[in-house]
Amino acid sequence: MTRKIRREKPAPYERHNARISQRARQHLARMRKKERARLHGRRAGATRTPPEQGRAGLRLLWMVPFAASLLGGIYLARPLEPILLRWAPTELDRIESIAIQGNSQLSFKDVALATGVARGQSLAQIDLNQVEARLREEPWIKSAHVLRLPPATLVIRVEEREPTAVLVEEPQSERTGRMRLVDRSGVVFASASGLESLPRLIDAEDMENGRNPALLAHGLALLQRLREAEIAQILSENQPLALQLPETGSSQGWVFRGRVEVVLGDRELDQRIERLVTLLQNGEVQALLERPGMKIDLRFAEQAVLQGAEEGTNT
Repeated sequence: MTRKIRREKPAPYERHNARISQRARQHLARMRKKERARLHGRRAGATRTPPEQGRAGLRLLWMVPFAASLLGGIYLARPLEPILLRWAPTELDRIESIAIQGNSQLSFKDVALATGVARGQSLAQIDLNQVEARLREEPWIKSAHVLRLPPATLVIRVEEREPTAVLVEEPQSERTGRMRLVDRSGVVFASASGLESLPRLIDAEDMENGRNPALLAHGLALLQRLREAEIAQILSENQPLALQLPETGSSQGWVFRGRVEVVLGDRELDQRIERLVTLLQNGEVQALLERPGMKIDLRFAEQAVLQGAEEGTNT
């Protein structure tokens, strides 16, 4: 009796690894074919290349195409490394060069020094996870991927943080408040110069809120909502949007700082911003807001309280 044995399909990762191995073998075969053609095409009287120089030439020919392709897609580097090492024409040597990609704020030197790796170290003995951890300790670096490129190159790709706002400490008396950059996730990561044309998050808690990324991310979303709203009438001329973070023990919550101060509170913020936009379309309100030192309080349901610096309260 003939029995048919069903063949199980390979897992997706096995098929993926097989395709990568096949491409690596095909690439090496093409390079060897080109090299044989070059050697057969030499003139009969040409000087023969010494063996050591020949091997160095083959090594260089092998490195160039791989370096170009890896620098273009190094986020796949770690899964490819075992295959590269398997098909490398030589064993790993000591580090001769470092290739870096993705840096714009940081210089090549900054990234290279952050690795803690020096030329001349054994490439085989480099702990890639440790190098990546060192790179992530650099404030500007959000993520890092490191790869050994045989025979003697360390390839690094970094993703830098993108500043989205400036966290400003509320100045006390004559002392200027500190300023720090904030990325879109609410992470405070580096000092700011104060010249950045970025929205401001004002912290009255001596920068304590800088340790609360969730709160800062909420503030960034609120700044974006204010940026999209039609509130040009109350913006400070030539000044970035500014939003004060909620202060401990205060019921004001979030406070917009502009030509007119707006108390938003800490609930139903989208609805209150919509109410603010509607309020600014009122002709009587527009006239009142032309006076200096005006303040709008939106914490009360279905109404707004307008208060001047020298006057009583107008509702």
